[in-house]
Amino acid sequence: MAGLNIVVAKDTSYESTIKKLSTEVDGLEYTLTSTKSTQELLKLVSQNKIDCTIVDSNIFMINQRYYPEISLSLVLSDRKNLAWILRHGDKSFKASLYKWLNHFERSGNMNELKDFYFSYVGIFDYYDTTIFYKHLKSRLPKYKKTFKKAAKKYEIPWLLLAAQSYQESHWNPNAKSHTGVRGMMMITQATAKQLGVKNRMNPTQSIYGGAKYLRKLEKRLNNKIKGKSRWAFTLAAYNVGMGHIHDAQILARKLNLNPYLWSDIKKVLPLLTQKKYYKKALHGYARGDEPVKYVNAILHYVDIMRKKESE
Repeated sequence: MAGLNIVVAKDTSYESTIKKLSTEVDGLEYTLTSTKSTQELLKLVSQNKIDCTIVDSNIFMINQRYYPEISLSLVLSDRKNLAWILRHGDKSFKASLYKWLNHFERSGNMNELKDFYFSYVGIFDYYDTTIFYKHLKSRLPKYKKTFKKAAKKYEIPWLLLAAQSYQESHWNPNAKSHTGVRGMMMITQATAKQLGVKNRMNPTQSIYGGAKYLRKLEKRLNNKIKGKSRWAFTLAAYNVGMGHIHDAQILARKLNLNPYLWSDIKKVLPLLTQKKYYKKALHGYARGDEPVKYVNAILHYVDIMRKKESE
């Protein structure tokens, strides 16, 4: 670390860490900044404007998909816990806090929140993410207006529709699969006929057809599936079929899990690859791992695109 241009956010735990290190490592020098956030410092590292900074591991993993060039160099401390500090003697506030936390946990909202921020942290792949950034510049602009118009017509978040299309075809209108699916949204011939899509290789027809199909699936879901879980269920059904989603919900109830939360259903779907579970399922065997990876990947792309749109 000696000789590197190290910049750390002032008045943070990272400042304490670097100060301690400077007493142990000869030649270590650093700069403190009160004008740059930790995320801004990571961006500067990705742009080679500074050599390195110090961040928590979870913050690093979340931001790695925005700045795929950054890499982890050194682990500087053991795992540390974060905690809330309450004023001593304020029993009513403490009781209210525990009551809220218990309700938040039991309702499944805690798992849903963790799932939203961290479910796709572990799927980062440098090559895949780098290619995605290239296609954001070279391919998406050709179809962006079409995604927005189709999404508006069928009341779907356009980033979700575009990200799903990328997962399906990498925004390649000529994409083909050995299973017979074709085009930007990789629609089967039977589904295309049902949706009124005459030419699956036509990007506009494919995008509108995929959006229409996505909305049809969403409308078939139980009204108890709400929020972010609702689109996750819809995407999973697009990938593996609504019948297998219903089987997973039935199995979730048997396992005392919430059949209306994606964070629980994603635990159950992979079980449908096991004979002891799928032999009792109405629709039989399912490639249960695939829709989970499918949804995670799409949410990963949505998150990157949302960040790029806000810049």
